[in-house]
Amino acid sequence: MNQTFGIEPTCLLQCSILLLRGDKEGARKVICPSDCATDCSTTCAGTIAELLGSNSSETVLEWLQGKNTYTPSTLPFLFQRIFLQWLLPSAETLIDVKFLEQAGIYEHMKCFSNRPSVEAKSVERRFSQYNLTALQSWAKEVPEEHMASYKILLWLAREKEAMTRLEMSVCPYTVDHYQSVHIMFLLQMQDAVTISNLEQAHAYIHRLEQCGAKFRLYELDMRRERGRGIVLSTVSLDKTANTIQGSMNMLQREDNILIKTLCSKYKASTGCDLPDKLVTQAQYQIQSVVIPAYASLLKTVQEIALSPDDRAGIWKVPNGLAFYTQCLRMMTTTNLTPSEVHAIGLREVHHIKEEMQCVIQSLNDSGDMLLDSAKSLRDNLQIFRRNERFKYPTGGQAECLQDYRLLLSEIKELVKPMFSVLPSVECDIKPMSQAMASGGCSGYYMNGSMDLQRPGCFYANISSMSTVNKGEMRTLVAHEAVPGHHYQISVQLENTSLPMFRRTTVDDSWNWTNPFSEGWALYAEKLAHEIGFYDSDPYAMLGYRSAELWRSVRCVVDTGLHAFQWDREQAVDYMLDNLPKTRSMCEQEVDRYCVVPGQACSYKIGQLKILELREKCREREGDKFDLKVFHDKIISIGAVPLELLEELYFS
Repeated sequence: MNQTFGIEPTCLLQCSILLLRGDKEGARKVICPSDCATDCSTTCAGTIAELLGSNSSETVLEWLQGKNTYTPSTLPFLFQRIFLQWLLPSAETLIDVKFLEQAGIYEHMKCFSNRPSVEAKSVERRFSQYNLTALQSWAKEVPEEHMASYKILLWLAREKEAMTRLEMSVCPYTVDHYQSVHIMFLLQMQDAVTISNLEQAHAYIHRLEQCGAKFRLYELDMRRERGRGIVLSTVSLDKTANTIQGSMNMLQREDNILIKTLCSKYKASTGCDLPDKLVTQAQYQIQSVVIPAYASLLKTVQEIALSPDDRAGIWKVPNGLAFYTQCLRMMTTTNLTPSEVHAIGLREVHHIKEEMQCVIQSLNDSGDMLLDSAKSLRDNLQIFRRNERFKYPTGGQAECLQDYRLLLSEIKELVKPMFSVLPSVECDIKPMSQAMASGGCSGYYMNGSMDLQRPGCFYANISSMSTVNKGEMRTLVAHEAVPGHHYQISVQLENTSLPMFRRTTVDDSWNWTNPFSEGWALYAEKLAHEIGFYDSDPYAMLGYRSAELWRSVRCVVDTGLHAFQWDREQAVDYMLDNLPKTRSMCEQEVDRYCVVPGQACSYKIGQLKILELREKCREREGDKFDLKVFHDKIISIGAVPLELLEELYFS
């Protein structure tokens, strides 16, 4: 909480609270320069105390900063305080949600958080303990209208405390090849940062200047974690080094992505070219700070890689199995054990493979003999993966992107009868950045901003046409865009009846929203099948079943790696035997599971829970069951722990 972003701390806190209350004008009135006078601070503190129902300004300010266990007079204020605790320490998060920009505050755009420093981890542990204590003190007097939010926060506080006792995070490795600082820095600077005036352009350049200090925090933490025995496998370290080197190569170009972003965003908003002086300043910071920061991080990764370690699973770290069990609880938000998840995966793999054989048989029955039901499923899936019938020509990125957009338009019309609660922001489709594409994922979704000025976006991996399969595109659109992530996350973000912590994914460093969100997206793939989205292309049904099989295989492989001590080759071979993927693609998948234990299980477990709830509703309501009502209600609830989903739905 002591991150001030150049603004007097009290004023920043008050601005945030006023924005939480919807008072944008009030927030603007308290914006102060960094050398804000003491009397202004006193006034702000008094206002905060009044808002939170305390007679002591000092007590409330210390509480907001995590220095005492004061309990506010009402639960909504406690919800607000927890949200502020998640939000304010992270400039990166503030940029993503565009929370302070609504009040004309841009100073946070110049900075980075102090994560993953020892100080930041200590503050997070202290807050975790305070939150659990504060929530438990309310146990006997929770008003009915706040019960759902209370139960969600209490569940999360207990699970965080359990993880804290293990001295671990759900993302155990400080730097990896999948979602680490060297990737997320470029991604945020390219996609999330707003540059609509000179002040924001200056902030962007100042942020480039701070890049070196941020990267050094990660280097220090990598060395600390190495001392505790928490080190990536040699394969993962090599891949991490390659992604860092790839980013450096991209940055060394004169027209690199950072300069392009700065100039294009400024011109798009103002209609003017960015002044040459600012372009020169940005180029200087990239050459003198950013590229050396990447080089230093690369050197640290290469140094750690000098000690070979072929063990892929998290079981190898101190208390590894206990940690993985807790990881799985956070990543599925259920009580399922590694053995139970493994068994579910095996059961689903068997069932879906039978369904796929039926699809191939129906193709043969219709006279399409490209695949042969007399052959093994593996052989048929390899044909499906490799045949030119399902490929775009080299250089076909524009055609592929246009096809994705046509598919999005098609499914938006098909799902209209299934929903009455719809997001107000559109979903765009853009090519994935090279930095992310090298990680191997087919696509991902980035939610729109809280001020609704930035639309949601499905980023498709079209960097290499050889990895795109036409038979799988419909499923990907349903999952990442409509009615998948875009509908669920956007409706949640726009639902002003929810407390702010439930509208955003601000605290998703713990991934607690992931099982619901990914479960919904996988459910959306099935819904697309049920409404006929795959009917126009018989191979799209095979693509859908392949994607469903993939998520079930993940449950087997993830638990195999982290609980049952599978090595990397065993995991890759299992995927090759069961999926229409090349060895390279399977290796990319396995290497992702290695660095984020449990996350791969959230998709299938989440989908099964939502389907289970749908069947219970159908049984309860009989002929009165309305699928539209079910959809509207479940996405209006927002992401919740799956353990609480049924209770909150029926309450």
